[in-house]
Amino acid sequence: MLKTVPLNVREGKPGRRLIEMKLRDIQEALGQPIVSFQIVRIDPGERICRTHSDWRSNCALVVLHGTALFEPLLDGEVSSDEVIADGVDSGYPSAIIPENRDITMRSADDDEHTVLLVLSCSTAIQVDGGHTVPIHGSILREQLGDGVTWLYLNSMEPKSHAAGNHYHLKKAERFFAVCGEFEVGLVNVSDDLDQETRSLVSGDWMSSSQIVLPEFAHAVRNTSLGVSRLLVFATGRPRDADDYEHQVFGPLSANEPPATPS
Repeated sequence: MLKTVPLNVREGKPGRRLIEMKLRDIQEALGQPIVSFQIVRIDPGERICRTHSDWRSNCALVVLHGTALFEPLLDGEVSSDEVIADGVDSGYPSAIIPENRDITMRSADDDEHTVLLVLSCSTAIQVDGGHTVPIHGSILREQLGDGVTWLYLNSMEPKSHAAGNHYHLKKAERFFAVCGEFEVGLVNVSDDLDQETRSLVSGDWMSSSQIVLPEFAHAVRNTSLGVSRLLVFATGRPRDADDYEHQVFGPLSANEPPATPS
């Protein structure tokens, strides 16, 4: 069997669920610092491979959306030691560590795509197949002003309460839409005049990301007809003492439909 590291689940307001990933816990399991990340989308019927020597440094894999089938390889052939990972929809989500083994990955659902997060101890990330977004730790540090210590995935049902409606004095974050569509609101709390609202659309990697710096109030809401999932890279833990309330979005009206279908 492949090694796993349990992830923490926190139930939020109605329609919301938070999956927390503390980098230090995963790094201790890997035995090396995590220096880069990659978001990988696998379409139905598609198989991606981890067979390059660059990948033989340790990495961890987290299923962000859908269900993935991991197939370890033995002498180039798929072994029977396969693992199905239900990801964030399961009761016990975890990070999977191949422990330097070659592996193939594919969606276990013939009708639904899968999104994976790869946390790697090498900057030389390479994947055969899939649609990928590489994210280097050094670039995140430059963008956020500090190193990333936590990742969390916010799953939001349609018409659920907006996430956020707060600002931070120290913590900085970068959002990625990995499933569905979101509306993000930003307000500079120093004057309440610098305001912005924009859309994040999964699959369109050029428009799926947003950086949130300290002293900018922010809120995110699901604008699709299905569940949307937002991946957050952060310099601190979610829901801590550095959260200061500041309303950006009010609650959706009971009769207000989501803005667009996913």
